[in-house]
Amino acid sequence: MRIILTALILSFALAAGTLKLSAEELKPLAKLNLNMDDLTDLSYVALRCSALYASQYKVVPNSDATTQKLRQVAKNLHKVFFMVAGQAAMGARGNNAELSDAITSTIGNRIISIAESYSASMERNYRQSESYFDGELVSSDSRTCGMISQKLRK
Repeated sequence: MRIILTALILSFALAAGTLKLSAEELKPLAKLNLNMDDLTDLSYVALRCSALYASQYKVVPNSDATTQKLRQVAKNLHKVFFMVAGQAAMGARGNNAELSDAITSTIGNRIISIAESYSASMERNYRQSESYFDGELVSSDSRTCGMISQKLRK
């Protein structure tokens, strides 16, 4: 019973912060004072990157070989960052196996919510400049997540 109550409280606490964020409420990751050695901050950055890449996969049309490759890379990075977010969140909470499903579900819900904000921003960018990646939020977070993905490869 204590485990279920803890999981519910954890789920509520994590979800409460990001229910239906708009792109205007999201600040570029580079402007946040985050410590990548802190597992909670690492989990947040990874879920933001996962959401960004999920949005790229969703928004970029599948129209030619170049965009097909871009979409495949985005899909793969979305999965990698989802896993990193989950592992970091579990580590931050003492690797409690009983909370694993609750943490995974909460992270998934947060990624969906944030991805909707990124997608809206990308679509707005495209209408304004015919580029999905213009605009401070998307361009800055694309650079930040790109640098992190390069470090993950090493």
